[in-house]
This record gives sequence, structure tokens and C-alpha cells, in this order.
Amino acid sequence: MTVPPSGGPPPRPAGDLRTRIVSGVVLAVVALVGVLVGGWLLAIGLAVVTAAIAWEWTRMSVGHDEYATAAVAVPGIVAILLVAAGQPAAAIIVLALGFVGVVIWTGSRWAAGGVIYAAILGMALMAIRVDPINGIAAVFFVFAVVWGSDIGAYAAGRTIGGPKLWPRVSPKKTWSGFVGGTVAGVVAGLAVVLVAGHDIAAATVIVAVVLSLLSAAGDLFESAVKRHFGVKDSSNLIPGHGGVMDRVDGLLVAAGAGAFIGTLNVGWPLIGSGLLLW
Repeated sequence: MTVPPSGGPPPRPAGDLRTRIVSGVVLAVVALVGVLVGGWLLAIGLAVVTAAIAWEWTRMSVGHDEYATAAVAVPGIVAILLVAAGQPAAAIIVLALGFVGVVIWTGSRWAAGGVIYAAILGMALMAIRVDPINGIAAVFFVFAVVWGSDIGAYAAGRTIGGPKLWPRVSPKKTWSGFVGGTVAGVVAGLAVVLVAGHDIAAATVIVAVVLSLLSAAGDLFESAVKRHFGVKDSSNLIPGHGGVMDRVDGLLVAAGAGAFIGTLNVGWPLIGSGLLLW
């Protein structure tokens, strides 16, 4: 019998690793195709993701309750469709009303927080993609920063190791992985900017760094939520990966920040341009 090194996790079974890789590739392809097609197809896909996040969040925070799940999911789904229809102000109003309604109905601040958490990713990516000029490139920029950060963190953490980043919340994450992930994410994001034919300004680098750092923060936040509720994975919806929240935790925060930055810089509907052009 092979005994794992002291203090380390047992090696991941080869079959499980293959499942994880295949699932990851399929999810990435679906995401990229959805962004390329855009429009209502993307909106519907993001609505499905929002519903899945709402289900996982509600399941962790208040237990199996179909009505609570619907109350958490519906405001975000409606908000995404409103953004796709060019009505961002109405989307924000619907989300705010949904949050207040869930607080009043369930009496749970955790459940109400799920209204916002479940909606952020879909609303942000839809808002960025709506930009007719740089929407696709801007979403790919966010993807590249987040996915590059994830891959770089994994590679650096496994290769270099060293002190843990925040062992009480996420025992496997290291400072070397954090630094390596940030560098890889920034490089990947800037590569997308160059391929899109844009110049790289100092502000572009700063934005890429910010998004990479927030991606890591989103990962840690979701780990803290799971630890608070005593669960290992948000669900088992994705083979080899756990739940939807487990896969989009960093992307969710980074996309939300990207949409906010693009809005501040240029505004609706050119949020993608506001994210890339400085």
C-alpha cells in the first residue's frame, strides 16, 4: 500500500483527474461559445448558472427549500434578462427588491445574500458582452485573467509550495501559488488585450492585477462560506469539480469588478470598452 507523504493529501486517483480535466475543458468550451454567440443564448445560459448558484447557496444556508431557492434565483434571472434587453437600471431595481423580499420572507440574511451572490456573475458578464465594439474581447480578458490565475496558482503552489496563504480558511493555498497565480493571470489577460489589437497602458496592467487579486479573494470567500456551513463542496453538479459555485467563485467576483470598472470608465453600453481601453 502506498502511503502519502506526511502532512500531504493522498494523490488524486487518475480516473478522478481525467474526469476533472474533461469536465473543465467542456465547461470552458461552452463558456467561450456562449460568449461568442452572445445575445439571448448567452443570457439563457447565464440564467441557468444563476439558478444553479442560487440552489447551492440556499441548500447550504437554509437547507432544502424549493420556495426559498426560487425566491433567491428569480430576481437574478430576471435581472440578467433585463440587462440583455438593455435595461440595466431596471435590473438593479429588481435585484434590490428581490433582496429585500427574501429578507422579509425568510428572515435570513444569508439567504438574502444569495440573491446578490447568485446574480453577480450573470449580470456582469452580460453587461460586459452587450458592448457591440469590445464586448467579446473584454469578456475573454476577464476569463484569461481568472483562468490564468487559477492555473498559475496551481502550478506554482504544487511546484514551489511553502507557507500557507490562509490555512484556517483554505489549507491547500500557498503564498507561492498566490504570487504565481497573479503573475500568470496578468500575463494571460494582457495577451488577450494584445490579440484584440489594443495597446497596453499602465491602467490596463493595474486592472489585470486588481481582477487577479479579486479572483483569489472570491475563491477564499467561497471557501470561508463553505467552512462556515461545514460543507466540503457546494454540490456535486459538476463531475470532478464539485458545484457550480466551486468553479465560478473567483470569476464571479472578478467579473463583477470588471463590469464596475468598465461602467466607471466609460459607462453603458460600452462597459467592455471601458474595461479594456485607457
